[in-house]
Amino acid sequence: LGYMFLEIAWIHQFARFMRHPIYAFSLVLVLVLSCSGLGALAGARRRPPLVPVLVTIGLCALGQAGLWRWAVAGRSQWLFLLVAAASGVLSFFMGMPFPAAVRYLKQYAPSLIPWGWGINGVASVLAVLAAALLAVSAGLMVVALAGAGFYCLAAVVVSRLPDWHCASSKQNEQI
Repeated sequence: LGYMFLEIAWIHQFARFMRHPIYAFSLVLVLVLSCSGLGALAGARRRPPLVPVLVTIGLCALGQAGLWRWAVAGRSQWLFLLVAAASGVLSFFMGMPFPAAVRYLKQYAPSLIPWGWGINGVASVLAVLAAALLAVSAGLMVVALAGAGFYCLAAVVVSRLPDWHCASSKQNEQI
């Protein structure tokens, strides 16, 4: 949910700055998908501890929400480039949690991997609808904050999973 909420918020924020939704959609889609793909690849190789990654995503998304106000209000191209770069870096880290979850399921409950993929697909579709409804009723800033909140909530949930820390240390030993 957090991934899609942040992506939808970024598309709308970029559209406000670029003044054309097609350009914004294209830019955000390429930026987010390529950077999160690189993050998934890097996360598969290095296997970073997931709870700090999730907390970092949540806190950086909160900070980025404030940067958007300055960039759009001031129409500063430098701030726009800074926010675009921050979105890319944040997307890099946003690519790490799902492969980590698949590794966890592969080790502890392999029969649940198809369910994980299915739930991810359904959540992606529903998140777009929920983000659009929330944006209309409460604003884009609330959508971005909710996306950050979902990542912080995921950090709490992951930290309470049984054997999560043991799984991370076993995987790091295998490298």
